[in-house]
Amino acid sequence: MDINWALEKVTFSEGATLFGVAPVERFAGAPSGHHPRDFLEKARNVVVIGVPIPEGVLYRENMMKGSPIVPEEE
Repeated sequence: MDINWALEKVTFSEGATLFGVAPVERFAGAPSGHHPRDFLEKARNVVVIGVPIPEGVLYRENMMKGSPIVPEEE
């Protein structure tokens, strides 16, 4: 079984709406600190998974206010 196909199948079965795999070479010319190998020295591919975010979440100013997980912006 092809690993890309297996990952895509699991990703969509869990509710994602976008899935892709790109070779790390596609990031040639990325700014310092933004290249995949800046995070994982031996990276060969980048996996991208997109999940829908309900529109209401995007526009709720105080949704995470006081959350111990999301610190207050300074």
